[in-house]
Amino acid sequence: MPLGPTGLEADATSLKLPRLRLANVTGSAHAVLRKASDIASHPVGGAVIYLPLASESSFRHHAGTTTLTPEQGIICDGDLSFSRYLSRGVSELVLRVPRQALREATGLSSLGQAMLLDLQTRGGPGRELVRTAKDSLAGHPGDWDQLEHRLLELVGELTGAQSRRTQSHLSNALHAIARQHTDPGFDAQALARAIGLSDRQLSRIMAEAGRSLPQTLLRARLESARAMLADPALSAASMAEIAEASGFKSQAQFSRSYSKHFGTAPLRDRRLLSADRGHPGS
Repeated sequence: MPLGPTGLEADATSLKLPRLRLANVTGSAHAVLRKASDIASHPVGGAVIYLPLASESSFRHHAGTTTLTPEQGIICDGDLSFSRYLSRGVSELVLRVPRQALREATGLSSLGQAMLLDLQTRGGPGRELVRTAKDSLAGHPGDWDQLEHRLLELVGELTGAQSRRTQSHLSNALHAIARQHTDPGFDAQALARAIGLSDRQLSRIMAEAGRSLPQTLLRARLESARAMLADPALSAASMAEIAEASGFKSQAQFSRSYSKHFGTAPLRDRRLLSADRGHPGS
Protein backbone atom coordinates (compact mmCIF):
# COMPACT_ATOMS: atom_id res chain seq x y z
CA MET A 1 0.00 0.00 0.00
CA PRO A 2 1.71 3.28 -1.10
CA LEU A 3 2.12 6.00 1.51
CA GLY A 4 2.87 8.80 -0.97
CA PRO A 5 0.96 10.56 -3.76
CA THR A 6 3.05 9.06 -6.58
CA GLY A 7 2.31 5.39 -5.98
CA LEU A 8 4.69 2.61 -5.09
CA GLU A 9 8.08 2.42 -6.78
CA ALA A 10 10.08 -0.70 -5.93
CA ASP A 11 12.93 -2.83 -7.19
CA ALA A 12 14.23 -6.21 -5.99
CA THR A 13 17.20 -8.43 -6.72
CA SER A 14 16.46 -11.97 -5.62
CA LEU A 15 18.26 -15.28 -5.26
CA LYS A 16 16.66 -18.71 -4.89
CA LEU A 17 18.69 -21.32 -3.06
CA PRO A 18 17.53 -24.88 -2.32
CA ARG A 19 16.40 -23.98 1.20
CA LEU A 20 16.53 -20.16 1.36
CA ARG A 21 15.19 -17.18 -0.56
CA LEU A 22 17.13 -13.92 -0.50
CA ALA A 23 16.23 -10.51 -1.84
CA ASN A 24 17.62 -6.99 -1.81
CA VAL A 25 14.62 -4.68 -1.87
CA THR A 26 14.49 -0.92 -2.45
CA GLY A 27 11.40 1.18 -2.81
CA SER A 28 9.41 4.28 -1.98
CA ALA A 29 7.31 4.82 1.14
CA HIS A 30 4.66 2.13 1.62
CA ALA A 31 2.95 -0.11 4.14
CA VAL A 32 2.80 -3.89 4.26
CA LEU A 33 -0.30 -5.33 5.94
CA ARG A 34 -0.05 -9.06 6.57
CA LYS A 35 -3.62 -9.94 7.57
CA ALA A 36 -5.30 -13.30 8.06
CA SER A 37 -6.80 -13.19 4.57
CA ASP A 38 -3.36 -12.47 3.05
CA ILE A 39 -1.81 -15.32 5.01
CA ALA A 40 -4.52 -17.74 3.88
CA SER A 41 -4.12 -16.83 0.20
CA HIS A 42 -0.30 -16.42 0.21
CA PRO A 43 1.27 -18.46 3.05
CA VAL A 44 4.99 -18.05 3.62
CA GLY A 45 5.50 -21.45 5.19
CA GLY A 46 8.25 -20.31 7.52
CA ALA A 47 10.09 -17.31 8.91
CA VAL A 48 10.95 -13.97 7.33
CA ILE A 49 14.06 -12.00 8.31
CA TYR A 50 14.23 -8.26 7.58
CA LEU A 51 17.70 -6.69 7.65
CA PRO A 52 17.48 -2.90 7.12
CA LEU A 53 20.32 -1.26 5.19
CA ALA A 54 19.09 2.34 5.50
CA SER A 55 16.42 4.45 7.27
CA GLU A 56 13.90 3.37 9.90
CA SER A 57 10.63 1.47 9.69
CA SER A 58 7.87 0.50 12.09
CA PHE A 59 6.99 -3.15 12.69
CA ARG A 60 3.70 -3.85 14.47
CA HIS A 61 2.57 -7.22 15.79
CA HIS A 62 0.46 -8.56 18.64
CA ALA A 63 3.16 -7.87 21.26
CA GLY A 64 3.57 -4.20 20.33
CA THR A 65 5.37 -1.87 17.96
CA THR A 66 9.10 -1.96 17.23
CA THR A 67 11.29 0.48 15.31
CA LEU A 68 13.79 -1.18 12.99
CA THR A 69 17.05 0.53 12.05
CA PRO A 70 20.23 -0.59 10.26
CA GLU A 71 21.48 -1.54 13.72
CA GLN A 72 18.80 -4.16 14.29
CA GLY A 73 16.76 -6.47 12.13
CA ILE A 74 13.86 -8.75 12.98
CA ILE A 75 12.83 -12.35 12.43
CA CYS A 76 9.15 -13.21 12.52
CA ASP A 77 6.79 -15.97 11.50
CA GLY A 78 5.52 -15.07 8.05
CA ASP A 79 2.20 -16.77 8.74
CA LEU A 80 1.28 -14.66 11.76
CA SER A 81 -0.37 -11.27 11.32
CA PHE A 82 1.84 -8.19 11.33
CA SER A 83 2.15 -4.83 9.60
CA ARG A 84 5.09 -2.73 8.49
CA TYR A 85 5.13 1.02 7.87
CA LEU A 86 8.07 2.18 5.75
CA SER A 87 7.35 5.89 5.75
CA ARG A 88 10.89 6.79 4.57
CA GLY A 89 11.05 4.16 1.88
CA VAL A 90 12.90 0.88 2.08
CA SER A 91 16.39 -0.45 1.49
CA GLU A 92 16.79 -3.86 3.06
CA LEU A 93 17.74 -7.50 2.72
CA VAL A 94 14.98 -10.08 3.12
CA LEU A 95 15.53 -13.77 3.87
CA ARG A 96 12.76 -16.36 3.78
CA VAL A 97 13.48 -19.49 5.79
CA PRO A 98 11.11 -22.47 5.27
CA ARG A 99 10.00 -24.27 8.44
CA GLN A 100 12.18 -27.31 7.92
CA ALA A 101 15.27 -25.14 7.47
CA LEU A 102 14.21 -22.99 10.44
CA ARG A 103 13.92 -26.12 12.59
CA GLU A 104 17.36 -27.30 11.52
CA ALA A 105 18.95 -23.91 12.18
CA THR A 106 17.23 -22.91 15.42
CA GLY A 107 15.41 -25.95 16.81
CA LEU A 108 12.13 -24.07 16.30
CA SER A 109 9.49 -24.84 13.71
CA SER A 110 7.64 -21.57 14.32
CA LEU A 111 8.09 -18.25 16.11
CA GLY A 112 5.31 -17.18 18.44
CA GLN A 113 7.01 -13.84 19.03
CA ALA A 114 8.94 -11.68 16.61
CA MET A 115 12.60 -11.44 17.70
CA LEU A 116 14.89 -8.46 17.25
CA LEU A 117 18.34 -9.22 15.86
CA ASP A 118 21.56 -7.37 16.69
CA LEU A 119 23.22 -6.20 13.46
CA GLN A 120 25.61 -3.73 15.10
CA THR A 121 28.10 -5.70 17.19
CA ARG A 122 31.46 -5.86 15.46
CA GLY A 123 32.39 -9.45 14.67
CA GLY A 124 28.90 -10.64 15.61
CA PRO A 125 26.69 -13.02 13.58
CA GLY A 126 24.36 -10.17 12.61
CA ARG A 127 27.04 -8.26 10.73
CA GLU A 128 28.26 -11.43 9.07
CA LEU A 129 24.73 -12.37 8.04
CA VAL A 130 24.25 -9.01 6.31
CA ARG A 131 27.65 -9.20 4.65
CA THR A 132 27.17 -12.80 3.48
CA ALA A 133 23.69 -12.10 2.12
CA LYS A 134 25.00 -9.05 0.24
CA ASP A 135 27.84 -11.06 -1.28
CA SER A 136 25.53 -13.83 -2.37
CA LEU A 137 23.13 -11.41 -4.05
CA ALA A 138 26.09 -9.82 -5.82
CA GLY A 139 27.03 -13.26 -7.15
CA HIS A 140 30.33 -13.67 -5.27
CA PRO A 141 29.85 -16.69 -3.00
CA GLY A 142 32.11 -19.26 -4.65
CA ASP A 143 30.38 -22.33 -3.19
CA TRP A 144 26.57 -22.07 -3.14
CA ASP A 145 26.04 -25.04 -0.82
CA GLN A 146 28.58 -23.71 1.63
CA LEU A 147 26.99 -20.28 1.41
CA GLU A 148 23.53 -21.56 2.27
CA HIS A 149 24.91 -23.68 5.10
CA ARG A 150 26.69 -20.66 6.58
CA LEU A 151 23.62 -18.44 6.25
CA LEU A 152 21.56 -20.96 8.20
CA GLU A 153 24.31 -21.29 10.81
CA LEU A 154 24.28 -17.52 11.27
CA VAL A 155 20.49 -17.48 11.64
CA GLY A 156 20.84 -20.10 14.37
CA GLU A 157 23.65 -18.21 16.12
CA LEU A 158 21.82 -14.92 15.90
CA THR A 159 18.47 -16.14 17.21
CA GLY A 160 20.09 -18.26 19.91
CA ALA A 161 22.29 -15.43 21.16
CA GLN A 162 19.41 -12.97 21.08
CA SER A 163 17.13 -15.39 22.90
CA ARG A 164 19.71 -15.92 25.64
CA ARG A 165 20.25 -12.16 26.01
CA THR A 166 16.52 -11.54 26.16
CA GLN A 167 16.00 -14.23 28.80
CA SER A 168 18.90 -12.86 30.84
CA HIS A 169 17.55 -9.29 30.70
CA LEU A 170 14.03 -10.51 31.52
CA SER A 171 15.31 -12.48 34.50
CA ASN A 172 17.25 -9.44 35.75
CA ALA A 173 14.15 -7.25 35.36
CA LEU A 174 11.91 -9.66 37.30
CA HIS A 175 14.48 -10.00 40.09
CA ALA A 176 14.79 -6.21 40.31
CA ILE A 177 11.01 -5.87 40.51
CA ALA A 178 10.89 -8.48 43.28
CA ARG A 179 13.56 -6.57 45.25
CA GLN A 180 12.45 -2.98 44.72
CA HIS A 181 8.72 -2.86 43.96
CA THR A 182 7.89 -1.69 47.49
CA ASP A 183 9.63 1.62 46.72
CA PRO A 184 6.86 3.99 45.49
CA GLY A 185 9.40 5.77 43.29
CA PHE A 186 10.42 2.56 41.53
CA ASP A 187 9.08 2.79 37.97
CA ALA A 188 10.00 1.75 34.42
CA GLN A 189 12.85 4.28 34.19
CA ALA A 190 14.28 3.23 37.55
CA LEU A 191 14.05 -0.43 36.54
CA ALA A 192 15.79 0.21 33.21
CA ARG A 193 18.63 2.00 35.02
CA ALA A 194 18.88 -0.77 37.60
CA ILE A 195 19.54 -3.44 34.97
CA GLY A 196 21.54 -1.29 32.55
CA LEU A 197 19.05 -0.97 29.68
CA SER A 198 17.35 1.93 27.93
CA ASP A 199 13.62 2.47 28.45
CA ARG A 200 13.00 1.32 24.87
CA GLN A 201 15.06 -1.87 25.27
CA LEU A 202 13.28 -2.76 28.50
CA SER A 203 9.84 -2.16 26.99
CA ARG A 204 10.75 -4.28 23.97
CA ILE A 205 12.05 -7.18 26.07
CA MET A 206 8.92 -7.22 28.22
CA ALA A 207 6.71 -7.09 25.11
CA GLU A 208 8.63 -9.95 23.48
CA ALA A 209 7.96 -12.01 26.61
CA GLY A 210 4.25 -11.17 26.39
CA ARG A 211 4.38 -9.08 29.55
CA SER A 212 3.26 -5.57 30.40
CA LEU A 213 5.79 -3.81 32.61
CA PRO A 214 3.22 -1.64 34.45
CA GLN A 215 1.02 -4.68 35.09
CA THR A 216 3.96 -6.80 36.28
CA LEU A 217 5.01 -4.08 38.71
CA LEU A 218 1.44 -3.54 39.89
CA ARG A 219 0.90 -7.27 40.43
CA ALA A 220 4.04 -7.48 42.57
CA ARG A 221 2.81 -4.63 44.75
CA LEU A 222 -0.65 -6.14 45.09
CA GLU A 223 0.73 -9.54 46.08
CA SER A 224 2.93 -7.88 48.71
CA ALA A 225 -0.04 -5.96 50.05
CA ARG A 226 -2.16 -9.11 50.29
CA ALA A 227 0.63 -10.92 52.14
CA MET A 228 0.74 -8.04 54.64
CA LEU A 229 -3.04 -8.14 55.07
CA ALA A 230 -2.81 -11.86 55.83
CA ASP A 231 0.01 -11.42 58.36
CA PRO A 232 -1.31 -11.51 61.99
CA ALA A 233 1.69 -9.45 63.10
CA LEU A 234 0.40 -6.57 60.93
CA SER A 235 -3.26 -6.79 61.95
CA ALA A 236 -3.11 -3.32 63.53
CA ALA A 237 -1.55 -1.65 60.47
CA SER A 238 -3.82 0.84 58.72
CA MET A 239 -4.69 0.65 55.03
CA ALA A 240 -2.57 3.74 54.44
CA GLU A 241 0.42 2.01 56.05
CA ILE A 242 -0.14 -1.16 54.02
CA ALA A 243 -0.40 0.91 50.84
CA GLU A 244 2.84 2.75 51.52
CA ALA A 245 4.73 -0.38 52.59
CA SER A 246 3.76 -2.23 49.41
CA GLY A 247 4.84 0.58 47.09
CA PHE A 248 1.65 2.52 46.32
CA LYS A 249 1.78 6.29 46.19
CA SER A 250 -1.64 6.73 47.80
CA GLN A 251 -4.24 4.76 49.72
CA ALA A 252 -6.84 5.60 47.08
CA GLN A 253 -4.70 4.12 44.30
CA PHE A 254 -4.07 1.05 46.44
CA SER A 255 -7.74 0.45 47.27
CA ARG A 256 -8.86 0.96 43.67
CA SER A 257 -6.20 -1.36 42.24
CA TYR A 258 -6.71 -3.99 44.93
CA SER A 259 -10.47 -4.14 44.46
CA LYS A 260 -10.12 -4.42 40.70
CA HIS A 261 -7.50 -7.16 40.86
CA PHE A 262 -8.85 -9.33 43.69
CA GLY A 263 -12.55 -8.52 43.34
CA THR A 264 -12.88 -7.28 46.90
CA ALA A 265 -11.80 -4.26 48.94
CA PRO A 266 -8.57 -4.66 50.94
CA LEU A 267 -10.25 -4.18 54.35
CA ARG A 268 -12.89 -6.80 53.56
CA ASP A 269 -10.21 -9.16 52.25
CA ARG A 270 -8.24 -8.76 55.48
CA ARG A 271 -11.33 -9.92 57.43
CA LEU A 272 -11.79 -12.90 55.10
CA LEU A 273 -8.11 -13.84 55.39
CA SER A 274 -8.32 -13.54 59.17
CA ALA A 275 -11.43 -15.76 59.23
CA ASP A 276 -9.63 -18.37 57.13
CA ARG A 277 -6.77 -18.42 59.62
CA GLY A 278 -9.25 -19.00 62.42
CA HIS A 279 -10.87 -21.94 60.58
CA PRO A 280 -8.05 -23.92 58.96
CA GLY A 281 -10.32 -26.81 58.12
CA SER A 282 -12.92 -24.74 56.28
